[in-house]
Amino acid sequence: MKLFKNIAGIFASILFLLAFMVFPQETHAVAAASLGDGFADFVFSTGGTTLAAVTAFGNLKRLDRQVSNLGGGIKLFFVDETQFTADWPTEAQVSTGEIVVNPPLAAEKNFANLVFDLNTCSFKSTKSGDLGYQQYDQEFEAEFAGITAAQRAALNKQLNLGAVAIIQTQDGVRHVVGASYAPLTLTDDFNSGAKTSDKKKITLKGKTERGLAFGVTRLGADVEVPILAL
Repeated sequence: MKLFKNIAGIFASILFLLAFMVFPQETHAVAAASLGDGFADFVFSTGGTTLAAVTAFGNLKRLDRQVSNLGGGIKLFFVDETQFTADWPTEAQVSTGEIVVNPPLAAEKNFANLVFDLNTCSFKSTKSGDLGYQQYDQEFEAEFAGITAAQRAALNKQLNLGAVAIIQTQDGVRHVVGASYAPLTLTDDFNSGAKTSDKKKITLKGKTERGLAFGVTRLGADVEVPILAL
């Protein structure tokens, strides 16, 4: 008899769940009348077919039409990893998709200002890894016309020193690439070109060598960043 009751209970539960998937609002009303609103709201979601109170994916929508969506960086700033007095940015410093905490730099330290060639600065982040082990890699790239002694001297200061970059896009939004505890490894190369019409230039790249828990993240509009004057 006990076995029969258990089987009957399981069968009734399956029927109830199937009814909820087809008629969610009606089933929720029945559960609320029998079990109470609080318990019914916990077990059933009337906004769809979500069973139980669990975190679900959020909606993802493309940018609206008739809104500009211009790519490319227009300003580049960065500071070396040793100038921070605390970790930045961290997950705890991100609110609604934006970093809301000022960079904790040592006294009188600033982000350097890098003026690159038009339409050559880009950045990206990539999520990879098996489920349970995923992480984000972040990187940027920019090109600079010329191969001068002053440029070489500036690049020499980046030898074996990690960095955190801030890149501003044409819409005025600033984005943080890298972190003080997972800095960008900077590399550069010179290209003299073979013809007079070739671009004699420097290409500067930065990439995280340690995975982060988040991708390239926007910097809040109210966050203050000290920048070295040109």
